[in-house]
Amino acid sequence: MTEAIKKTNAALEKKVRKAVADIQTKGEKPTNAAVREITKGSFRDIGPIVKIVLAEQKAAAEASRAAPDMPEEVLDLYASAWEAAWRCADEAAAAERRAHASQLAEVEEEKAEALDNIGLVEDERDGAVAEAEAAVERAQQAEERVASLTAELMEAKVLIAKLEGRLLGREDFASQGNSHASNEDSSAAHAVEDDNQMPLFPDSGDDRVVGQDDDGGAKRVDDPDGEQDAA
Repeated sequence: MTEAIKKTNAALEKKVRKAVADIQTKGEKPTNAAVREITKGSFRDIGPIVKIVLAEQKAAAEASRAAPDMPEEVLDLYASAWEAAWRCADEAAAAERRAHASQLAEVEEEKAEALDNIGLVEDERDGAVAEAEAAVERAQQAEERVASLTAELMEAKVLIAKLEGRLLGREDFASQGNSHASNEDSSAAHAVEDDNQMPLFPDSGDDRVVGQDDDGGAKRVDDPDGEQDAA
């Protein structure tokens, strides 16, 4: 039961303090009635809390009154202490600034090196791209050259086939001509041989074959009996 009462009183005190602060913010006097209008509590519970809050505010206001001017001796002492403190702080800050500047220089150096490496990589990339493009172009030219040579080869094969056909035709024609000429030569040879052959029996005419003349032909002489009969 006691704990419940304490919690209730604490909650009410919190509400009263807030109500007093809100009223003072508006520039009004925090009376019990004004506080009760906000918190909806009873005057018996609100009154003591409002009194305590106002007393605390009065004590704080008295404690925060303006202090008297600082004596010259104290002021000089504090000025010396302040200067020494400032110098120490400045030296520490200077060391930090130097360290920061050194770190910044290292970072800038690393940045420059990284940029150089990036430039080298980009140059290598551009070179590789150029080589690849040149290789592609050479491959295309080679393909076009192969296609052109293939077409020329096909044309040459067709031409060779035509020439071979003509040659075979001429050989056949020449073979036929040679055969015909051979037959004619054979017939002529047989005719000459027949003309040069000596007959086995004399003709039934008046002439008689008595031998061969100087050319190998049959030599004929007149029949003397015939001539005598005629005489």
